[in-house]
Amino acid sequence: MQPHILYINPLDEDIIFLTNINNIINSKTIQIPFLEFAENFPKILAKFVEENNIGEIWVINGPGTFTKMRVIILSINALKISFPNIILKSAHFFDLFHNNNTQPLIEVNTKEFLTNNQQNEEIFYEKNSLPDGNYQGYSTSQLQQTSTFEKFVDQWNELEKIFISKNSENFLTPLYIKPPHITHAKK
Repeated sequence: MQPHILYINPLDEDIIFLTNINNIINSKTIQIPFLEFAENFPKILAKFVEENNIGEIWVINGPGTFTKMRVIILSINALKISFPNIILKSAHFFDLFHNNNTQPLIEVNTKEFLTNNQQNEEIFYEKNSLPDGNYQGYSTSQLQQTSTFEKFVDQWNELEKIFISKNSENFLTPLYIKPPHITHAKK
């Protein structure tokens, strides 16, 4: 019997949960205010996993914002300690575009985009210097008229192709868009 699977996509403003329970695919959008995220997400995740008898968790582990990715991955790793039989698998967002005619695009901030090159390496572009192309991902900015953009939509069949080929991991590692900016007190 196939385990109940939970897929988590944390890259959009809201968190997307997709589940495959007894071959029935369901979607749930989780909205948590930023200031309450670190406190509430672990509780929501633990309750959801327990109530739905989740046996496998698939997650996009980045690249994302420091706080959100840290909280999500830490919560999943804590669940692995509480439920050691849960299978964990992760994928970089760009992994979802290997057989796609579009390039991934993530709006980093008001001045930058993150995408990849032909070697699948991450590249930052200032918004006014993004090359023309067909992009898919997460952005609220308008692109140049010679480019196209579609918001990324999770498709279970496509996700399954990616995650089935991934190895199980004992603990996940978050991938950040940029490292945190930590300032130290002056002496």
